[in-house]
Amino acid sequence: MAFTVLDALNDHPTAPVEDTFMQSQSSKSWVKDFLPIKKLLVHTYLTPDGSSVLANFDAFIPESDDDLLRFGEVAYPPNKRHYKLYSESDGIDWFHSEISNVVLPAFFRYPPITQNRSRALENWHNSGSSAG
Repeated sequence: MAFTVLDALNDHPTAPVEDTFMQSQSSKSWVKDFLPIKKLLVHTYLTPDGSSVLANFDAFIPESDDDLLRFGEVAYPPNKRHYKLYSESDGIDWFHSEISNVVLPAFFRYPPITQNRSRALENWHNSGSSAG
């Protein structure tokens, strides 16, 4: 049976993440108006036997008719990998790899949506930098 977008939405990211608790040296002026997140509101929980993680989507808006079409689209779970979050861009990479890219197939047809690369990544590629 194919892995669908609905399966992806009901699946919890499985890649281990090491949070380094490093603080960004961001120079964005609006950041200073917000305190760091101390209490995280999570919409997932473990089953009593600890064998599964369940998601509670009650906080979200009701599903529309096109959501039902999207849920059946074929998706691919992310590859197994480890993350160490040192910077904002590490968090962005984690989100794209584990969350948005996994459900992006839902928006290929109903309606089509294009995901653009971030400006920082674009600048890095244009500078001639390489990963190796």
